[in-house]
Amino acid sequence: TDDKGVFNTSLSTEFELVGKHFDLDNEQLKDLALSAVEYAFCGNEEKYELMEVIQTFWKSIKQ
Repeated sequence: TDDKGVFNTSLSTEFELVGKHFDLDNEQLKDLALSAVEYAFCGNEEKYELMEVIQTFWKSIKQ
């Protein structure tokens, strides 16, 4: 997903594919996203902000 023009995909599409191919539910996909942030090369403040964005997003789509 680094270059949408080259790969013609989005992060949402990538999550959908991972969920389907590895039989992951929404909670597991959320945990995957949070783990990615935990191990990202950025400061703790930025990690916290990113985790808040992810949590807010998942709450908004939770059914």
